[in-house]
Amino acid sequence: MEPTLPKPKGRHFKIDGLYYPGVSTILRATQSYEKIQALRRWRERVGTVEAQRITQEATSRGSLVHKLAETLLKGDDAAPIMAAATPEQQTLATPFWEQVQTIIPALHDPFLIEAVVAHPIGHYAGVIDLACYWEDELGRYPVVLDWKTSSKPKRTEYLEDYFLQLTAYGAALNRSQDLKIQWGILIVSSPETTQVCRVHLKDHFRGWLDRLHRFWQEQDHHPVQPRALAALREHYGLV
Repeated sequence: MEPTLPKPKGRHFKIDGLYYPGVSTILRATQSYEKIQALRRWRERVGTVEAQRITQEATSRGSLVHKLAETLLKGDDAAPIMAAATPEQQTLATPFWEQVQTIIPALHDPFLIEAVVAHPIGHYAGVIDLACYWEDELGRYPVVLDWKTSSKPKRTEYLEDYFLQLTAYGAALNRSQDLKIQWGILIVSSPETTQVCRVHLKDHFRGWLDRLHRFWQEQDHHPVQPRALAALREHYGLV
């Protein structure tokens, strides 16, 4: 039995005695220079205090909306969850939760809710919001689904990292459970509307693989780096 290695920095999941980095940690570490600069300019424009307030509010409402959706999808009453929140949390989350509920009828037979998935070749893991059957004009088919909240609708070009996140989860789920999920659904709820983005995971897999490979190349002090790079070379021909 191999010894348990020390936990590296960033969010990690303990998988078979090893610490796998989370998908969000990988994407954050491999952000483009343009995205990093755009975030820096935004913080400078609104100020440090205001930026922190906005970030905290987004985290608070997002956590509550996720918990409400999880509870409802498990067949339980979500009302007590909302009632237990602080008045401030209720005010923040209510318009977003009202939008999310309009999507619920399209969801069927959830088989994973807030579950950890891991990819044994990519050596990464993450918490999937939902895996279920989605019904639309294409029919009824299995999907991985992720909930997001935003103060206003987002332009498609700003959603790429979310698409990559869905792709990473789908690849991990397909690999670990021998499934053939081809589609991801990104739900972005704002107070006025809900964006539903249907994502063909195959279209974004190369982009995710490039980010994953770059992450591992830059992790010289990560104890899992050698085996992760070796696995990526063997299975995907990355050098």
